[in-house]
Amino acid sequence: MKYFFGCFYGFVVSVIFVGLCAAQTDSVREIPVVAAQAKLIKPPLTSQHVFVRCIMQDKKGNMWFGTTGAGIYRYDGKTFTNFVETDGLINKIVYCLLEDNSGIIWASTEDGVYRYDGYKFRHFPLPGADNINYNFLSAKAYLRTHPYTRNRVYSMTQDKIGNIWFATANAGLYQYNGQYITNFQYIDNKWEIMPENSMGNKKNTCNNQVQYVFTDSKGKVWISTYEPSGLFQFNGKTFRNFGAEKHIKGNVFTINEDKNGKLWFNMDNMSVYSYNGETLTQFTEKDGAIMGYNTSASADNKGGMWFGGLYAKTPYKKEGYVYHYDGKNFSSFPVSSLESTYTWSVFVDRSGNLWIGAKNTSLYRYDGHVITDFSEKATKQ
Repeated sequence: MKYFFGCFYGFVVSVIFVGLCAAQTDSVREIPVVAAQAKLIKPPLTSQHVFVRCIMQDKKGNMWFGTTGAGIYRYDGKTFTNFVETDGLINKIVYCLLEDNSGIIWASTEDGVYRYDGYKFRHFPLPGADNINYNFLSAKAYLRTHPYTRNRVYSMTQDKIGNIWFATANAGLYQYNGQYITNFQYIDNKWEIMPENSMGNKKNTCNNQVQYVFTDSKGKVWISTYEPSGLFQFNGKTFRNFGAEKHIKGNVFTINEDKNGKLWFNMDNMSVYSYNGETLTQFTEKDGAIMGYNTSASADNKGGMWFGGLYAKTPYKKEGYVYHYDGKNFSSFPVSSLESTYTWSVFVDRSGNLWIGAKNTSLYRYDGHVITDFSEKATKQ
């Protein structure tokens, strides 16, 4: 199984919400917060606007955190290790983290893909998509003079047969089978494999701006793009235009699956869809879902789903939300308990703890009773 999480943006209502998790309750309360001994220390000159954007747990139990400007952190249960430029990570804006079947850690960034070999992160070039010659030119200097040639890779997934897929911001889909790299571009209303000498050529279509890739438990690869209704399913041979077939409205931010095999599509039009393989169900505010942009989601160990994202109704309050679906009802988590309420990412680890990433490189863990604050300036006891 792969553990990864790609995320986006988040804020929420400034009221005290309903507490929940392993033992859910309808009473209005704040949750006790304690400061962790281990701190997530920011690199010098890190902006307060940096978020913990993506969260992953590897096979050894280590937690990994990607940020929007402070690089990558690894937490072994005792201490944090920060990976930055000196560790090979040229760009510190990280969108997604993935552990492959061999235990290699992959990071997708503002400027391409990196692999961690156990010592350093090393650049993994995508032919035609990367615009930086790493042999002769400083990446930083290049980006200062060519700011619009950055190759963002938003999301990654590994499919059932071991292929790794990369969702790029402007060059379509890439697939790596361990030896060869294939580039898929959306041309004339279908996905086509590009010739080697045409890889990464930017075709003028929103479907080549890929937002998210995800492999479900049945082995199907799902692809969401910036085209309205741009949701595709790949069965290993052919692509299916699922979004058009099902008349899905809006763009899909993230794709996730709960423990019961139900897929969840988080939309930019303030709604959430679930799909059980036959029926597509839309949830809106009238169903109890928070009306916002769900930019992250994670399945819990009991068949439920956690969501976090951008609160649409009061975007300038710069607060985030976190809420939970238990299979029947939606209920909100009290983000007012957090020092930084501008939340971004959520992730449930294998022990059932809920991790929450927020602004100012803030990080929290909720065990069902107490919130542990790992942030650099955490002081609550």
